[in-house]
Amino acid sequence: MMPNFKALIERIAKNEGYRQDVYKCTAGHDTVGIGFALKDLNISQELAHDIIKWQIEKGLIRISLEHSKNKTGELISILHLRWLDKLTWYKDLPPMVQTILIEMSFQMGISGVSKFRKMLKAMQEKNWKGASEEMKDSLWYRQTPGRCERLAQIVREHG
Repeated sequence: MMPNFKALIERIAKNEGYRQDVYKCTAGHDTVGIGFALKDLNISQELAHDIIKWQIEKGLIRISLEHSKNKTGELISILHLRWLDKLTWYKDLPPMVQTILIEMSFQMGISGVSKFRKMLKAMQEKNWKGASEEMKDSLWYRQTPGRCERLAQIVREHG
């Protein structure tokens, strides 16, 4: 006959206690969950995925600035390549203007930025003043005016 593992888990959880945040156990080790010392914790990819998914669902996930910047670097590289594929004239834009399209895409996605048809046409025609004005004639400007103004200024000055 098999032991009742479900009941055993419940008993261990009750006796150990549970904490979702890291704490020091009585032996002084960083510990989490139902008494898992971090120094002894081996996590499978599946469990790591489940833990991260749970943290995201609960709004508990944290990321270091360094990791966040690395992830941003990966994403902007992908966005740059996607713009190269999407617009034949993108490669001819001044690098600072390319960075504006990438940053806008970081915030709104390429599909969102693609809706700025007049701005894109002005950029293609190298009409930097017109492109910057079209950036500000948008819901995006009304939602994030400071950011939009800063990026529009770069287009005006660096085009």
